[in-house]
Amino acid sequence: MTLRNACHARSALLSCCAVIALMPGAASAQDSAATRLSPIIRLPEITLYAYGGDDDANSIVARELAVGGKVATSILDTPASVSVITQAEIERRDARTLEDVLQYSAGTIADYYGTDDRNDYFQIRGFDASTYRDGITLGGLRGIREEPLAYERVEVIRGANSTLFGPADPGGSINFVTKRPRAERFSEVFGTVGSDSRKEYGFDFGDVLTPNATLSWRLTGKLQDSDREYDFSRDDETFLMGGLTWQPSDVTSVSLIVDYLDRDATPNSGGYPRGGSYDRSLFLGEPDFNYLNVERTTVNVIAEHDFGEGLTLRSNLR
Repeated sequence: MTLRNACHARSALLSCCAVIALMPGAASAQDSAATRLSPIIRLPEITLYAYGGDDDANSIVARELAVGGKVATSILDTPASVSVITQAEIERRDARTLEDVLQYSAGTIADYYGTDDRNDYFQIRGFDASTYRDGITLGGLRGIREEPLAYERVEVIRGANSTLFGPADPGGSINFVTKRPRAERFSEVFGTVGSDSRKEYGFDFGDVLTPNATLSWRLTGKLQDSDREYDFSRDDETFLMGGLTWQPSDVTSVSLIVDYLDRDATPNSGGYPRGGSYDRSLFLGEPDFNYLNVERTTVNVIAEHDFGEGLTLRSNLR
């Protein structure tokens, strides 16, 4: 190859390299121009509404403990021996009294006086149990038998726990959690007919009042007309509970719950003369003297607000 031809070859090679080097810049310029000319596509707004799963209504295994109306805590992280009887378990066992509800809780005795149609008695680890409703003490249960239909769960906390409730018995405490309105539509109607002329009817309804589910209601009731297993007895009950929940955001909620309980019963006389056999239907009392009438109206206000960073305010008023 001559020197002249070699120079021409090098010139052609350099020209090709220059063209190749300019091609990415030209392509980038074309893309930028196309981007400026193409219209911007805006997607429509998508709004998601999410609600927590109803653990108590659908499962007999609870994941959290309300800890007496205070901060909800995972049961696995709670430094105490606890048991939670959920609404689903209460319904599956057809528990009609609180004694029935607590019969299968370890370390708990619900009928240490035997069957008593006047009062509810509870012992945990051999000591009388302190009883609470939504973290507020119920006081003595003598003369008042609570209605299980009013509660969505029952929490049993064993051992001393004054840091949660204040002064408490060493055996443990029992906390009843009131049913609240849910941000969904649901309905249930039930009826029971049985021995001792027993007739029982009840319902549990709920729905939302606003399109964004910030306001919801719930109405629960039970009517019972029954006798006991002995003569001259009655075991009648009327229970009605209504609730309204306002939840303007995911971090704030206020619930107002009002319930009415009316019991008309004839308690047994308590004992029988020693020596002899007696018919189960024998009543040794006086119907005009041995009777128990209870009428109670309760108003509950439950407010919650989550400030974030692990700070939550809960206030209960009854």
